[in-house]
Amino acid sequence: MTYEGCQIVEPEAIDKWVSSARNVEFVVALLNWLVTQLRVEFKDKYPLMRLEVIKVKYVSIYPSIGVWYGDETTADVTEEIDALTRKLIAERPLCEFMDFAMIGKTAWSEISDNLLSDK
Repeated sequence: MTYEGCQIVEPEAIDKWVSSARNVEFVVALLNWLVTQLRVEFKDKYPLMRLEVIKVKYVSIYPSIGVWYGDETTADVTEEIDALTRKLIAERPLCEFMDFAMIGKTAWSEISDNLLSDK
Protein backbone atom coordinates (compact mmCIF):
# COMPACT_ATOMS: atom_id res chain seq x y z
CA MET A 1 0.00 0.00 0.00
CA THR A 2 1.23 3.47 -0.79
CA TYR A 3 0.90 6.19 1.80
CA GLU A 4 1.39 9.11 -0.56
CA GLY A 5 -1.05 11.94 -0.08
CA CYS A 6 -1.86 11.15 3.51
CA GLN A 7 -1.28 13.26 6.58
CA ILE A 8 0.63 11.55 9.38
CA VAL A 9 -1.00 11.95 12.78
CA GLU A 10 1.00 10.94 15.85
CA PRO A 11 -1.28 11.26 18.89
CA GLU A 12 0.65 12.59 21.88
CA ALA A 13 -1.30 10.39 24.29
CA ILE A 14 0.41 7.26 22.95
CA ASP A 15 3.83 8.69 22.08
CA LYS A 16 5.56 7.03 25.03
CA TRP A 17 4.35 3.63 23.79
CA VAL A 18 5.07 4.23 20.10
CA SER A 19 8.66 5.17 20.85
CA SER A 20 9.29 1.81 22.55
CA ALA A 21 10.54 -0.60 19.90
CA ARG A 22 10.13 -3.51 22.34
CA ASN A 23 6.34 -3.33 22.12
CA VAL A 24 5.65 -2.78 18.43
CA GLU A 25 2.95 -5.48 18.26
CA PHE A 26 1.12 -3.84 21.16
CA VAL A 27 1.41 -0.42 19.49
CA VAL A 28 0.09 -1.75 16.16
CA ALA A 29 -2.86 -3.37 17.96
CA LEU A 30 -3.52 -0.15 19.91
CA LEU A 31 -3.35 1.99 16.77
CA ASN A 32 -5.75 -0.36 14.97
CA TRP A 33 -8.17 -0.18 17.90
CA LEU A 34 -7.91 3.62 17.93
CA VAL A 35 -8.46 3.84 14.16
CA THR A 36 -11.55 1.64 14.53
CA GLN A 37 -12.90 3.97 17.23
CA LEU A 38 -11.98 7.13 15.31
CA ARG A 39 -13.75 5.91 12.18
CA VAL A 40 -16.96 5.52 14.17
CA GLU A 41 -16.60 8.96 15.75
CA PHE A 42 -15.82 10.76 12.48
CA LYS A 43 -18.04 8.90 9.99
CA ASP A 44 -20.83 11.50 9.96
CA LYS A 45 -18.68 14.61 10.32
CA TYR A 46 -16.06 13.58 7.72
CA PRO A 47 -17.69 10.94 5.47
CA LEU A 48 -14.92 11.06 2.84
CA MET A 49 -12.03 10.82 5.30
CA ARG A 50 -10.04 7.57 5.43
CA LEU A 51 -7.97 6.52 8.44
CA GLU A 52 -5.38 3.72 8.37
CA VAL A 53 -2.45 2.48 10.42
CA ILE A 54 0.64 3.24 8.35
CA LYS A 55 4.41 2.86 8.40
CA VAL A 56 6.39 6.07 8.91
CA LYS A 57 10.02 6.28 7.82
CA TYR A 58 11.63 9.30 9.42
CA VAL A 59 14.52 8.94 11.87
CA SER A 60 13.41 5.36 12.35
CA ILE A 61 10.53 3.18 11.14
CA TYR A 62 7.42 3.15 13.30
CA PRO A 63 3.64 2.80 13.04
CA SER A 64 1.31 5.78 13.09
CA ILE A 65 -2.08 6.96 11.83
CA GLY A 66 -2.49 8.09 8.23
CA VAL A 67 -5.34 10.39 7.24
CA TRP A 68 -6.65 10.84 3.70
CA TYR A 69 -9.21 13.62 3.62
CA GLY A 70 -11.02 12.75 0.41
CA ASP A 71 -11.67 16.37 -0.49
CA GLU A 72 -9.91 19.71 -0.32
CA THR A 73 -12.36 21.34 2.08
CA THR A 74 -11.81 19.15 5.14
CA ALA A 75 -9.91 20.95 7.86
CA ASP A 76 -6.82 19.47 9.53
CA VAL A 77 -8.08 16.94 12.10
CA THR A 78 -4.83 16.46 14.02
CA GLU A 79 -6.08 18.25 17.14
CA GLU A 80 -9.41 16.41 17.01
CA ILE A 81 -7.62 13.06 16.75
CA ASP A 82 -5.30 14.01 19.61
CA ALA A 83 -8.21 15.03 21.85
CA LEU A 84 -10.30 11.99 20.99
CA THR A 85 -7.33 9.65 21.51
CA ARG A 86 -6.77 11.08 25.00
CA LYS A 87 -10.47 10.69 25.74
CA LEU A 88 -10.63 7.10 24.47
CA ILE A 89 -7.59 6.04 26.49
CA ALA A 90 -8.83 7.77 29.64
CA GLU A 91 -12.48 6.75 29.48
CA ARG A 92 -12.82 3.42 27.71
CA PRO A 93 -12.35 0.33 29.83
CA LEU A 94 -9.14 -1.61 29.31
CA CYS A 95 -11.17 -4.75 28.64
CA GLU A 96 -12.58 -3.14 25.49
CA PHE A 97 -9.10 -2.81 23.99
CA MET A 98 -8.06 -6.23 25.29
CA ASP A 99 -11.10 -7.85 23.66
CA PHE A 100 -10.21 -6.16 20.37
CA ALA A 101 -6.55 -7.17 20.59
CA MET A 102 -6.78 -10.64 22.09
CA ILE A 103 -10.05 -12.22 20.96
CA GLY A 104 -10.15 -13.57 17.47
CA LYS A 105 -7.41 -14.75 15.20
CA THR A 106 -5.53 -11.52 14.60
CA ALA A 107 -1.79 -12.22 14.50
CA TRP A 108 -0.43 -8.84 15.62
CA SER A 109 3.21 -9.87 15.19
CA GLU A 110 2.54 -10.83 11.57
CA ILE A 111 0.57 -7.64 10.92
CA SER A 112 3.37 -5.59 12.52
CA ASP A 113 6.04 -7.36 10.47
CA ASN A 114 4.12 -6.82 7.23
CA LEU A 115 3.38 -3.18 8.03
CA LEU A 116 6.90 -2.23 9.03
CA SER A 117 8.91 -4.36 6.60
CA ASP A 118 10.89 -2.88 3.73
CA LYS A 119 8.75 -4.66 1.13
